[in-house]
Formats: sequence, structure tokens, C-alpha cells
Amino acid sequence: MNKYFLCILLLIVNCIVSACSQVMLKKAAQKEYPSFLRQYFNIRVILAYSLFFLVVIGNTFVLKYIPMTIMGPISETLPYILSILFGYFVFNEKITKRKILGAVTIVSGIVVLVI
Repeated sequence: MNKYFLCILLLIVNCIVSACSQVMLKKAAQKEYPSFLRQYFNIRVILAYSLFFLVVIGNTFVLKYIPMTIMGPISETLPYILSILFGYFVFNEKITKRKILGAVTIVSGIVVLVI
């Protein structure tokens, strides 16, 4: 496989990890804590921000091999789509027609841009 394809794959994995981190932060936010500091210094919050940090390192590596005009749209929009899916499966949030239309528009734009 060439580096470009592997970097696109790494970018997609980074987006998935980023969306999972957001799920962890929401789960942490839904819980009651005995103190203000415990709200921010607990395993879910620390792990979520650690994963965000790893995503930044991965994205910095990807930037060596993928033009910003490709990386930017993927890394900024794919997590929105994943958030819709995680919201539905993890938090039982509704997927409305507007959300579907938005996701289809985003995916179409990425496909046109990358291919």
C-alpha cells in the first residue's frame, strides 16, 4: 500500500478515536461528582483528553503526506457524522431527516474531494 492510502486510513482512525473521546466526555459530564475538581480529574476525562492528544500527534504525522486541502475537510467533518452515530447507539438520541441530509452532504463532499 502506498503512504497516501495509509495516511487516509490513519486519518479516519483518528476521527473515530476523536469521536470516542467525545462520548467519554459526555458520559463523564452526565455523572454527578462529589466536588468540582473530581468533575474534571477523573479517569474518563483524563483518558478522553489523552486520546485527543494522541489524535493531534497522529494528525501532525498525516500532514507530512496529505495536503491540507484533503486532511482538513476529513478531520473536521467526519467526527460530526460519527457523533450522530454514537449519539444514536450510545445515548439513544434521535436521528432526524436534517441530520441524515447533513451527513449525506458531508460524505458526498469528502468523496468528491478525496477521489
